[in-house]
Amino acid sequence: MSGDLPAEIPPDRLLTDREAAELLNVKPSWIADAARQGRIRGYVILGRYRRWDRAELLAWVEEQKAGGGGRRRSRAVV
Repeated sequence: MSGDLPAEIPPDRLLTDREAAELLNVKPSWIADAARQGRIRGYVILGRYRRWDRAELLAWVEEQKAGGGGRRRSRAVV
């Protein structure tokens, strides 16, 4: 895994789990697990498919670098 996507993928195109994993240089299973557990953001659900917005995913990475690595979970309002 190189972390670079093929040049023919336009920067505004939504990415598959595999492409997002390649961008972050992690396994596709890590991407799927992190999304399911709410540890990562930057995706949309289209029917039964999850697609990643490259700009949002890279913004999330920058937040992690800046120390914003906490989990984002919604809380029940009482």
